[in-house]
Amino acid sequence: MKNTPLFSKGQRIAIVLLLFLIVAIWLADSLIAHFASLPKAHHEEALIFQAELDSFSAQIKPFHKTNYQHQATSIYVDWDAYPTQYQLHPFDPNKADSATLADLGLSVRVIRNILRYREKGGYFNHADKLGEIYGMQAEKFAELKPYIVIEPRPTSPKVLAEKTSNKKDTVLELNSADTTELQYIRGIGSYYAKQIVRYRQQLGGYYKVEQLREIMELEDSAYTAMAKHFTVDTTQIQRIKVNMASVERLKRHPYIDFYAARSIYETRRNAFQLNGISELSDKDGLPADVLEKLRPYLSFEQREMKKYNR
Repeated sequence: MKNTPLFSKGQRIAIVLLLFLIVAIWLADSLIAHFASLPKAHHEEALIFQAELDSFSAQIKPFHKTNYQHQATSIYVDWDAYPTQYQLHPFDPNKADSATLADLGLSVRVIRNILRYREKGGYFNHADKLGEIYGMQAEKFAELKPYIVIEPRPTSPKVLAEKTSNKKDTVLELNSADTTELQYIRGIGSYYAKQIVRYRQQLGGYYKVEQLREIMELEDSAYTAMAKHFTVDTTQIQRIKVNMASVERLKRHPYIDFYAARSIYETRRNAFQLNGISELSDKDGLPADVLEKLRPYLSFEQREMKKYNR
């Protein structure tokens, strides 16, 4: 008789699955038992960490656009605002630094204007001068005025020389005197000394003392008093070579504008070269009075003819 298997194919599969489930349940039970037996200290540390994390999160405020705008405007500086808390005390506006001026309750703009005024050579000769500073409020100046103490201005060697050097024997050559020497003459300070030298360079030199009136506003009496202290050496004048000068070179002279320079250039080009100032008469931009002023500054050297080898 043929032997038959004890279990069918389906029964065998069911048995295998049952055994697999038994093993899986056993492993799961072992793992749960292992992790459940972790030291109590680890569990406490986890709780402490979680509590610190919750506390930190509670302290963080949500970001709002309005908060950002408030922070941005909080650093804005109003230059024209006058401090409400300050202390009045005697001060010299010619010496007080920015911190001292701020302690007196002045605005940032006024402090800046005071310092700029001094940097440019300005000096407060009297208390009312401070009230003229741009941005100074009339009420604030009235409050400060009783505390303004102006010390006498120190006399520098240049200022002393300017006050005492108007002697009959002080004579300078106008085309060679430097800015320091020019300040020896009464009425000429640092500013006008620089202007005289700058204009001399633009002209190419002075040919008469009266040309100083072109840069200095002088009354007749003041000019007469000043003129006797100068001589003029016309040999030091740097003349323009008309037959070789460009339009750019010509118009750099104070007496020659663009139209006069172009007229001189065109006249020279048409004639190839000029022999004298009379050839410029009646030209555009060159009236008689301008030509007379230009006479000492123009020279008419002949152009050299280039030789070509044949």
